[in-house]
Amino acid sequence: MTKRQILPVSQNSKYKAHKNNSKAQKKVKKRKGGK
Repeated sequence: MTKRQILPVSQNSKYKAHKNNSKAQKKVKKRKGGK
């Protein structure tokens, strides 16, 4: 049961990290475009 509970949590954190990464990449692209 503990494994099943940990799995969704780790997936959620990975999903959040992926979202943050995409946002950071978009910001970098915008900065490069501005330059």
